[in-house]
Amino acid sequence: RTQAATQEIEAIIAKVQNSARLAATTIVEAEDKTKGSVRQVEQSVDALAGISAAVTAITGMNAQIAEGADGQARTAGDISAMIGNISAFAHQTSSGAHETREVSRQLAQVAQDLKALVDRFRV
Repeated sequence: RTQAATQEIEAIIAKVQNSARLAATTIVEAEDKTKGSVRQVEQSVDALAGISAAVTAITGMNAQIAEGADGQARTAGDISAMIGNISAFAHQTSSGAHETREVSRQLAQVAQDLKALVDRFRV
């Protein structure tokens, strides 16, 4: 019976040792997988930091573009107002030219009338 108990104990010890080796192997594999996962997370963090920096840069560029567009819109408004002023001055000048032409025509008529009067006094 001692020998049977000894063999049974040896069998149990062998099973425990196999289970321990299997557990150790599983732990090593899990550790390797965990290290791989940590590397992937670190790479993801780096990638996200790069994306965040790019988004920040794009946001800054958009702000500059919007600012430039606002400036261009203000300049276009100023130019439009100036063109309106030029148009008003051109209209006034045109009206003045028409009035000047009419006055010149009237003066020419008066000059002709005066010449006709003067010619009557010449005998």
